[in-house]
Amino acid sequence: MSNHLSHAPYPRMSTRTDLIHDLSQSKKLIPWMCRSILATALFRCWYLIVLITAWAACVSIINDKIRNLSIQPTLLTAFGTILGFVISYRTSSAFERYNEGRRLWSTIILASRTFSRTVWFHIPDEPKMPTAASRPPSAAADATLASHEGQPTGLRLARARVLIEKRTTINLIEAFSIAVKHYLRGEDGIYYEDLYKLVKFLPAYALPNSTKMQDDCVLPFQLWQSMGYITIPATAIASFIFFGFLAAGEEIENPFGYDKNDLDMDYFCKILIRAELDALMSVPVPKPEEWAFSEDNNYLFESDDAEIPGRSPEEWLEETNPEEAMRNALKTNLNPKGVQRSEKKHQEEEVIQK
Repeated sequence: MSNHLSHAPYPRMSTRTDLIHDLSQSKKLIPWMCRSILATALFRCWYLIVLITAWAACVSIINDKIRNLSIQPTLLTAFGTILGFVISYRTSSAFERYNEGRRLWSTIILASRTFSRTVWFHIPDEPKMPTAASRPPSAAADATLASHEGQPTGLRLARARVLIEKRTTINLIEAFSIAVKHYLRGEDGIYYEDLYKLVKFLPAYALPNSTKMQDDCVLPFQLWQSMGYITIPATAIASFIFFGFLAAGEEIENPFGYDKNDLDMDYFCKILIRAELDALMSVPVPKPEEWAFSEDNNYLFESDDAEIPGRSPEEWLEETNPEEAMRNALKTNLNPKGVQRSEKKHQEEEVIQK
């Protein structure tokens, strides 16, 4: 290995694999409740709630001790309606982005599964040897091909090389999903413990920062005249409702981070994709000739309602023209009534001949 690969330009960073949780495990009540409480929007907007509550306390004390600053609650109704529409739009758009991200990750899982099966099962383990006309002219290449064809050691070497190539390709399939995960999180470089061992040449990416929203603080002035010191907790509850929706919208707007409510992309990459790839590569490539020509495979060209087993593959191959016989059997399955009439007519002809 070259020096620039054996010594990384900066230390390899670890991904947050401690957050991976297996969804198949049983959920205990108390830990599940703790995680659910921590996943709420309260812990993302608590400082705003404290700030608005302190502001409500100041307004209440000023109204009680110094001067009455009460205003009509008509303004609250007008601004509340407009603010409700704004928050509803932001939350719905953020939730739509969350669902779209989950759908795209399902597409990545499906594409990884399909492509890896295509690579593992449909690429033969034994490489196709070139013909004499297509062989390279060099003597060294001719000797290498001859050794692969004539010696068992050469054939084993060729099969091993194909297996290495297939394994490398499947590693790149796994690396693609991991690279997408780090890209969506704005984590630059390839020096992560789950990515570096698979690839060493991916570019770096970054995500733009999200923006903040500003809000009004006129609620305490409208509540003091009718509620008195209850204005303070009422303002705290109202601020939690408004800022909670805003915080929830900001949290699910980018569902690719490390927050409690984000998509568990580590679970997708490590538990789903990697586990399926490992299970796929644990079995050799199936050989159709071992089971397709079995004697038990005797319902090849019979109709679905056939009660008596038909002929085995070897019996079909003993026909004078096996391909024509099998295709005729496939055609007759399309029209069962026509099959019965043709069989009856054939039996009548045999009786007449006898």
